[in-house]
This record gives sequence, structure tokens and C-alpha cells, in this order.
Amino acid sequence: MTGFDITGTSEPWVVFVPQGDAEVRRQLASLEANGGHVHRLDSHELMTEQRIYTAFAQALQFPGYFGRNWDAMVDCLDDLCGAVTGGVGIAVVVEEADRLLETEHFPLFVKLL
Repeated sequence: MTGFDITGTSEPWVVFVPQGDAEVRRQLASLEANGGHVHRLDSHELMTEQRIYTAFAQALQFPGYFGRNWDAMVDCLDDLCGAVTGGVGIAVVVEEADRLLETEHFPLFVKLL
């Protein structure tokens, strides 16, 4: 048992796991098989706050009025529920996320998620 389930629309919202984890791959495949959406982001594209805003806005199709700041990102992430997603789960996988550990924005980024 993994202790988490990323195949639905309830907690947990952030899971840190080793790259290539078999259980995570299984759950992501199950999420997609059930109509969910998996978005993969390269950590190289998340090295600055502005690049985080851009990558998430593009991947998750934030509205045009997205303000490109942490508060606006929280609002847009909060809006990803129910009718907006069609009632299916959404997962964002940050490839090689350990690169972000040394960035100054990493603690706030994780807290926001």
C-alpha cells in the first residue's frame, strides 16, 4: 500500500516520489484510463517564478486574466474542480523536481501546491 491515491479528485494534492516509481506510473495510467489528465512539466521550465506561472498557465489552460503571481495561481488552481475539469482528476508531474530544491521560490511553490 502506497498511502496515497492520485487516481481521483481528492487528497493528496502534492506527492513527492522517486522518479520511475512503479506505483505512481500505475496510478497515473489509471487516472488517464478513467478520463483524467496528466500534465508533465520539465523542471528546467520552472526555475523562476515567471516560468512557473507560464508553464502552469499553458499546461492547465488558465484563463486569460491570470495575474501571473502566487495569489492568482492559487485562485486558478482552486478553480480546477467540478465543471471545469468535467469531474475528472488532474495530475501535474514535475520531471526531475529535485532540481528545484535550490531555487529561492521552492518553499513557497510547494506551500502553494
